[in-house]
Amino acid sequence: MSTVWLVEARRHLGPFAAAITVGGLLGAARLLFTPVTFDVFFQLFSMLAWTVLAGYAFSVVYGYFFLGRDVFLHLGHRSPARATALKMAVQIAYLFMLFCWLLVFNALWMAHVGTDEMPVVLTYYVTARVASLACFAAVVLAIIAVVKRIHGKTVALISALVMYAVVTGGHAYLMWWMTHRGDTTWALGIASDFPVVNQYANILPMMIGSPTGTYADSVSPTSIALNVAVAVLGCGVWIAMTRRARLNFYRR
Repeated sequence: MSTVWLVEARRHLGPFAAAITVGGLLGAARLLFTPVTFDVFFQLFSMLAWTVLAGYAFSVVYGYFFLGRDVFLHLGHRSPARATALKMAVQIAYLFMLFCWLLVFNALWMAHVGTDEMPVVLTYYVTARVASLACFAAVVLAIIAVVKRIHGKTVALISALVMYAVVTGGHAYLMWWMTHRGDTTWALGIASDFPVVNQYANILPMMIGSPTGTYADSVSPTSIALNVAVAVLGCGVWIAMTRRARLNFYRR
């Protein structure tokens, strides 16, 4: 493992370590105490932590690639594009670690309430989350490569956020259109009154399922395929934009 990777990992350990600690405490309380309040707290924290840390990951990568922050990496031998990809890889690794940690408590909770669908559900969750993180990374890299050509910092940031919202919103609509049936309901979020697993549009959690179905019935290979397709497209944009244009990487 390279020194740069270790330095980068150590630099961003704090926020993720805090989220893992709080998530562990809430997950343990959820298992030890029966009131539904702890389940609600755990679910709300999971969604809040993902939102905040995804925003943090975006700010780290955007700050380096667009604003020229982090002199240490800019002075290294890696190209700005490769260094940006390294930064994103560290953020994605931490996000995946957080997901695995929270998944442990979700699995224990499923065992606690009793279900024989756990192997299918856990396999789906891991695969779906890996695909969603790959999609998130590729889309963010593609967007910051596009807005790199905008000179105004405020206009560029607003443009990046709008582009991400449009791409993710379109992704979510396409997934809903491809998976919904007459007896299904859908919502944004991570908790439901009936058995349903999350589907992901980028890192946006959605629930598309039937009130009369089971956890396994709501497993959606379509959501995984869409995330992979968008990730491939985003990587193509990133590679094309960073290889064919001379970009200014001085601090703005």
